[in-house]
Amino acid sequence: MDSSGVQIVKPSGGIGILDPSDEMTVKQVLREVEDGGWVVLKGCTRATASCVKKDIVDNEFIQAILALARDGKYIDQVFKHFQVKASDSQWGRSSNWEALAKGDGLAGFSCIHLGGTDADEWVIELDMGLRGQETGNIKTVKANGTDIFLCAGWLKRKAPSPQSQDDRKMDFIWVNYMWTGLAS
Repeated sequence: MDSSGVQIVKPSGGIGILDPSDEMTVKQVLREVEDGGWVVLKGCTRATASCVKKDIVDNEFIQAILALARDGKYIDQVFKHFQVKASDSQWGRSSNWEALAKGDGLAGFSCIHLGGTDADEWVIELDMGLRGQETGNIKTVKANGTDIFLCAGWLKRKAPSPQSQDDRKMDFIWVNYMWTGLAS
């Protein structure tokens, strides 16, 4: 993990760079999530069953995003480790997604730290209704182990599914962040 910057896959297409020390690149990432619902931060995490919450929550790239989004006034509401096999995952969306979708800025978002190596493939399916009702228009996002899938709380999505050919279980860690203005 190179702390000077990581590649990001953007919903608008293409690849960008997130440098946690460069406010402009952090703002670009925030804009991508606000407008398109998600980004993938490439190769910047290690998600295993033995991860300590502090190590995941203190990820320098996530901390840079938190610091600029709503002046850093977030709390981590959910921290959960999963071990899964390739299978059909269930659709989900924050129970207060409509409140999260109102207004500008990110009121809540999820960071899904994908386990495995950069050779391990993951798939996340998204409904492209974005801030509105679900549409059935599905987009498949591909990511790898060591990536972080960051998405807005209002986005309807399936949990990540590993695409391994063997029957092994893969780890991922899900962290939900909520703006303190909504969390109280």
